[in-house]
Amino acid sequence: MNTEEEFQEYKLQQLKRSRLTAVVLGMAAILSVLFLIYGFTQSIEATRQRDLAVEMEKQAVEAKAKADKQLDIARTQTELAIQKQKEVELAYKNLEAQLVKCASKRK
Repeated sequence: MNTEEEFQEYKLQQLKRSRLTAVVLGMAAILSVLFLIYGFTQSIEATRQRDLAVEMEKQAVEAKAKADKQLDIARTQTELAIQKQKEVELAYKNLEAQLVKCASKRK
């Protein structure tokens, strides 16, 4: 009977190893599923962030175009203001010259 007891003990050890292996593999499977879910949610978030970045880039390009247009308008207005200032200065000089002539005629 000694061999029968040894055989039963051997079977019990095999059963324990099988259970341990099943537990380890089960935990690994659960962990794999958790990583799969995590990866999937990260992929969805990355896609959302990419779409948001593309939209923000479009808005930035539009804002830059508007800013460039406003800069062109400002430059044009500055040039006009400088031209008008020169015209005013010239008119002021002409007025001064006329005043000098008038003053010299009165004497």
